[in-house]
Amino acid sequence: MNNTTEIPTSQTESPEALSLEVAAVDPLPADTEISTPIGSAPLAELVRMQAMFKAESIRRNAGCQPWVTLGPTDPTKVGVTTDPRTASPVISITSQASASALAASGTGTQADPYVIKNKSITFASGKPAFIFNDPAATYHVRFFNVQASGVTNGSAAINFVAFGTPIVFERCKIAGGSGTADEVMANISSGTLEMIGSEISGLSNYCFVGAGQLSKKVKLTDCIVRGTAKNTATNGVFYAYGSGAFEVEIYRCAFTSSHFHWHVGNGWTIDYTNVRDTVISGCNVGIGDLNYLKPGGNIGSQLPNMIRNSHFKNVRFTYTPGVTKTAAYGNGADNCIFENCSFEGNVADRRLFEWRRTSNVTVLQCFFQKAEGSNSAGNEVCEFWETSGLLVKECWTDGAPEDCYELVTSYGNNKFIDNVGDNVTGQLVDIFGVGSYDVEVDGVYGDCGDAAVLITDVNYVRVKNVFVLQTGSTAYGSVVLERRNAAPGAAPKGCVITGFLSLPEVSSQGAPFAIDTAQAPIPGGIGENFATWWEDGELKFYGSPALARMTLR
Repeated sequence: MNNTTEIPTSQTESPEALSLEVAAVDPLPADTEISTPIGSAPLAELVRMQAMFKAESIRRNAGCQPWVTLGPTDPTKVGVTTDPRTASPVISITSQASASALAASGTGTQADPYVIKNKSITFASGKPAFIFNDPAATYHVRFFNVQASGVTNGSAAINFVAFGTPIVFERCKIAGGSGTADEVMANISSGTLEMIGSEISGLSNYCFVGAGQLSKKVKLTDCIVRGTAKNTATNGVFYAYGSGAFEVEIYRCAFTSSHFHWHVGNGWTIDYTNVRDTVISGCNVGIGDLNYLKPGGNIGSQLPNMIRNSHFKNVRFTYTPGVTKTAAYGNGADNCIFENCSFEGNVADRRLFEWRRTSNVTVLQCFFQKAEGSNSAGNEVCEFWETSGLLVKECWTDGAPEDCYELVTSYGNNKFIDNVGDNVTGQLVDIFGVGSYDVEVDGVYGDCGDAAVLITDVNYVRVKNVFVLQTGSTAYGSVVLERRNAAPGAAPKGCVITGFLSLPEVSSQGAPFAIDTAQAPIPGGIGENFATWWEDGELKFYGSPALARMTLR
């Protein structure tokens, strides 16, 4: 049983020719007693009981809990000007002398910055409230309890062309007039803008625009972004307009606009290096929007816009039905992590969490809940397209009107490890796409109306440890290999199904494992695959363990 058989590899370098390691059982003489890692029937039931406890642990650990802070520590003090000393239409800092003249205290050092405070500014149409333009600045400026309001109509409330040191706003308020023209909160060409305990509202365009070719950064702590005004559907909270690095950090903030969304435009990138303990409520959120490419040149050689090197942790995404679209949508994302986040509710015919053309995206201990939509395409909870390096681990979905975790066109090294889906109408894990390959599914729990794991036209898939109650009557089995669009015998192939599968009594058609070619337009079987599972007190087998171009153990 523990022998290793080496199978010669193909001379080609195609993805199908990759060498993989899979569990299998060597053929034995008929009179040989079989002893398997699965063990006896009582041991099998013990393992199933342990799986129930593991699934409950995943449920308890997944998703956003009440530790999320709803905005600033004391929202009643945000932007309250208790002692306005001046009423100026514009604050302009282009030198140390201009900063010193406006300061109520401070020497301009990092430890003792120039503090500009207790001001109320009403800015005029077409003009900014603040101008910062001193790229060589070595002095430090901090705004405290400053309120700026008005209608910018075509300008930015903060025109941050460049500044040598971080500009900090603490307990301040920037309020636009919900105008009809482009109304931007901050336009940053280079440097760092930091806001603490501040409020942004009433803007009809973007909040933070990263313009220019140089490095720029936005850091928000205990802030609120609110309001419903917008000029066009592409407006959003963050907008990258230049190729220079645009880095964002967010801690304990609340985004409560029902129209603003987060996105990247014109093919540039944003690194959301840290987004922590934050609520994004009622927003139309597109993180790494699909609609823009780098301007100029041959469209065939352009790169999709993307987010990268990003980490969302303890972030709660909640949406208003009828107002919002896809909850979290990404295109061209690379090296991104969603950890202990929750995604709750959205309109029908929109996926809740959808990512395309991504690499190295990790979704860890997250919670999903989608109440609206029918059992039809477009209502999936999580869907990934043209993806490599995906890891979905220890996540919990409670409520899915269609499929739960879906992968379309796998480019390799994609994994679904220990995930739970409750109240799922369709499949719990759905993998499909001609030419797709290399997916691992290890640990599936919960209940679903169709197959627990459906593999359609995909090669080299490994599945084990499936403990799912099937509530519908449409599936051929708990784990199903299906040919739909591939040529007969071409796919699926090289798939290995091992270990525990759902028992017959909880499978829709009484089969833990099944083959389905009923939907294939051309008659014929599927490729060479191997499956082994425990049923009726004995180990069952399908296919040959000696699959071509694979190393068996």
